[in-house]
Amino acid sequence: MKKIYFLLFGMSASVALLAQSVYINEIHYDNAGGDVGEFVELFVTNPQPGTLSDYQINLYNGSNGTSYDSETFDNMTQSASDDTNGFGTGRYYTWYPNSIQNGAPDGVASSGPDGLIEFLSYEGEFTGSGGPADGVNSINIGASESSSTGIGTSIQNNGTGTWVSGLAETPGENNINDILPVKLIFFQAKNRNLITIIKWQTSSEINNDRFEIERSTDAVRYETIGAVKGNGNSLGLNDYIFMDESPLTGINYYRLKQIDIDGRFEYSDMVSVEVEKSSIRITPTSTYDFVTVNTGAQSSIILRSINGQVMNQQSNSEGNFTVEMAHYPQGIYFLTINKNGSIQTEKVVRL
Repeated sequence: MKKIYFLLFGMSASVALLAQSVYINEIHYDNAGGDVGEFVELFVTNPQPGTLSDYQINLYNGSNGTSYDSETFDNMTQSASDDTNGFGTGRYYTWYPNSIQNGAPDGVASSGPDGLIEFLSYEGEFTGSGGPADGVNSINIGASESSSTGIGTSIQNNGTGTWVSGLAETPGENNINDILPVKLIFFQAKNRNLITIIKWQTSSEINNDRFEIERSTDAVRYETIGAVKGNGNSLGLNDYIFMDESPLTGINYYRLKQIDIDGRFEYSDMVSVEVEKSSIRITPTSTYDFVTVNTGAQSSIILRSINGQVMNQQSNSEGNFTVEMAHYPQGIYFLTINKNGSIQTEKVVRL
């Protein structure tokens, strides 16, 4: 789907609509030590423009708003074949200027026969003066580099307009965060002592905010039972664990809902675990006054608040318990039963 950008020129209220096919896709402008391999990469969707010399990139100085260098697409390094990313199918054009200024702020503008296409800036915003971005306010990409940035990294567009810094540079190739926001190595669930232990591992994460764990009894209707914070941007292995302390009797279906920082999400494959019916009886699980527990054997119970505070603790040889709830505040509590080393936790609601 093509993006539409609204560009305000000067102080007027006139608005121009441009159907976009050229995207600034990757930038490297600063790193630790002397600057190495600075470049700007663009992605041009098919059909390719008839005359590459009609398209150009301009580098802008944020201190005075003027362009200090420019180049046309026909003098850039073009990828040998088509590629597909979040913008569509097309080719990459990479320019290695003598120097790219280090910001606070500075910017990059792309233009074609019909005028300005994009005017992006890093480390702040400013208004262009002269050239294709004359009188136009830049759009801050929200990502940057510094004098401590590692050599061989860059700022990359993820194919939707979101920029990420600190990734291994890929001039002329698909960006790292275009390939897959989160790469899941495995996702599994096992039940032990009536608690379902859910584990998963990722090998890369881009803009990953969190995982929500969803459960279902029919593999159709799911409910969220918890969440685990993601690692944001990571190229290493990350291990996660979540425990469902109150699985339902029968088959429990689980899936992950991976949510990006910008709110986009995707689901994992489903896994299932069968939980056998317990000989432990808890009635009722929603109450105004009391809960009874019967295990039929030597047992102990602990009632905890949703914050983990121990509210009630009992033990006897027959396994018959009455937990008075009337004097506790309304809310959710967790009742843990230990029967001969087999531990079960159930949710109890004080109405």
